Amino acid sequence: MRVQVSARGLDTSGGLRTHVERRLRFRLERFSSRIIDAPVTITKLKRSDGRFNTRCCIQVRIRGSTQVVVEEVGQNPYVAVDRAVDRARRAVARKLDRRRD
Repeated sequence: MRVQVSARGLDTSGGLRTHVERRLRFRLERFSSRIIDAPVTITKLKRSDGRFNTRCCIQVRIRGSTQVVVEEVGQNPYVAVDRAVDRARRAVARKLDRRRD
């Protein structure tokens, strides 16, 4: 499984990129043989009150031309990533269970 992290308005050269890759690999490890790749996009969003939020979008491409897309928004990029990864894991599990049935 390939994990590609891209960012808009944020610096991911440090710990954030490593955090995303480790968290995603850990949570999707049991499905890794069925996942082609998982591009992650992290975007800094300006709110109307002048503060910023972070959006994390994960697209998990599953073999057999199926994909799961989840998106989370949070005040902290690490929180947004963690929530999105957890939602992606649940969505992939549901998708693969439905395929099996």
